[in-house]
Amino acid sequence: MKMYHVHDTVSEKKTAVYSTPKGAKEDAQCQKFYTGADVVETEIKGSTDMFTTIFNLLNDKSIHSIKGTETIIGKFSNPMNTLIFTDLKKAAENEEQRSENTLLSPSSIIRIREAKGVSQNRFAIILGIPRNSLNRYEHGILVQTKATDNLLRIVDRFPEAYDFLVWTLEEK
Repeated sequence: MKMYHVHDTVSEKKTAVYSTPKGAKEDAQCQKFYTGADVVETEIKGSTDMFTTIFNLLNDKSIHSIKGTETIIGKFSNPMNTLIFTDLKKAAENEEQRSENTLLSPSSIIRIREAKGVSQNRFAIILGIPRNSLNRYEHGILVQTKATDNLLRIVDRFPEAYDFLVWTLEEK
């Protein structure tokens, strides 16, 4: 059985224990935990510990500690009251995929956009890609397609291509 909680190592606070990471993250958001708090998965082994945990959960009792093997599975951040959860395993997989396919890194995408002096929203409109996707590319949450990567490289290397895309928008 696996259970989840968020551990804020700055304030030493912990959320109650939940059966899903989502419950733990929502609790951490309500308690205004610090950015970078660890999202912890605990695997419970042994019938006594499991029985006590299940009993308390079924009776809606707040559980603040359980025995088991803890593994940090992500980081919690709460900038400007928005919940962002970075899944460390997924982030590593995305980085590996970028490396294997020689795709631009999130920092390179940010550098290209900032060199053009435009917001994420404006850059996404100019390139013809969804703003949410661009945001996720820049945060490393989503890996861009090869076509999007090529478009980014073209507008970086050939300023006239970027100027042409801007011009076509202004003509509409």
